[in-house]
Amino acid sequence: MGSCNRRKNYGITKIMKNRKVFLIICIYLLSFSLFAKGTKIKNNEIVIMGRITVICDVNRDEIANLHGLSQEQVEQGDFYSCPMTEQQRSQLEYDRQYNMSKKQVGKISNGDFFFDVAKRTDKITFSTETSRYCISNFMLFGKKVLGVLIPFPFYITVPENENACYIGSLIVHINESFEITNIELIDEFDVAKVAFEEKFNEKYSLCRVQLQTENE
Repeated sequence: MGSCNRRKNYGITKIMKNRKVFLIICIYLLSFSLFAKGTKIKNNEIVIMGRITVICDVNRDEIANLHGLSQEQVEQGDFYSCPMTEQQRSQLEYDRQYNMSKKQVGKISNGDFFFDVAKRTDKITFSTETSRYCISNFMLFGKKVLGVLIPFPFYITVPENENACYIGSLIVHINESFEITNIELIDEFDVAKVAFEEKFNEKYSLCRVQLQTENE
């Protein structure tokens, strides 16, 4: 009788150990899978990547004092919103008109890369509407009242069989009157590719595309 109980107990213990091992393996495989996947890109989507850096030649301390900003608000830095495409503008305006969405345009730290997702079409045009929600908006200290609208009158031709495109990096110079004095477009593809690979699955590729204007 005692021998039979020992055999039963041994069998239960063995089953429990096997279950624990199986559970550990499943958790490991799931964690590895999630880590390897990264951010997914759907077949009907294209990722638009770029960077905007604003060099603002203003007296930051004077402006902060004038607007009563705290040290914490000053230290948070400056932000911008990425260029909005026409299709996104149309959807945003529709949602706001019918109160269907409370979604706000996201803030990106000045000088950081942006990753925007658009529906795949042969040609993607960026919005030139003079609305704070419709074109790239720079915000000193993250404040809209201290903002500058950055014009973006471009379009891109989307390559076939590509998942993401890098449109370049803009350096925008602003004077003490909050006026844009110069805009430079530079190529940082190698740096952009590293940032892209850190965010997205390795099976996706990043390609260069040229910003174009209708006058070209």
